[in-house]
Amino acid sequence: MREQLYHATTSDNYNAIQKDGFRNIKNFPTPLVLHHGKRYQKDPGTLGFGLYGFDSKLLATCFGEEKIVDFKICSFEIDILKDNLLDFLDKDDRNRYLEYKKMINSKPIYKTLSKVFSNHGSQSSLEGALLEMYLTEILQCKYKIKILCVRGMTTTQITSSKGSDLANGCEYCIKNTSILISEEE
Repeated sequence: MREQLYHATTSDNYNAIQKDGFRNIKNFPTPLVLHHGKRYQKDPGTLGFGLYGFDSKLLATCFGEEKIVDFKICSFEIDILKDNLLDFLDKDDRNRYLEYKKMINSKPIYKTLSKVFSNHGSQSSLEGALLEMYLTEILQCKYKIKILCVRGMTTTQITSSKGSDLANGCEYCIKNTSILISEEE
């Protein structure tokens, strides 16, 4: 599957991307919290850690205009096999993840994560932390599936959707830059 994506970023980051390309995505340890309940240096986004892109240039532009001073839009194309995509637009993928969340809800790690991360605000970092655990513990370790990208309908908080829970875009979280096939200005 090929898809053209758009990423809003600062002008400085844009210039660095144009010069050197996207950096490799940093892997964070699972379960994402230290035993004494402190966070690692960064919270995960709603779809976990990675490079985020929208399939809509308009939504990326709206996000940039409202959230980033002196922004630019990077455009890039990805090529990914279905086996390496966790696709929340797919009912089976969605249901497997819901089963995982139902199971983990009663585990002590869920309570720990919910003290450290939150689903309030512009990013659902608790959802992202749970998703990272699912990717590592279930898909990679148990089933030996390597997910390189997560796709889902998300709600990006821009003026036209303030307070709405209705998804306003399809967002991708790139877990590995090996699926990037082109970067454009």
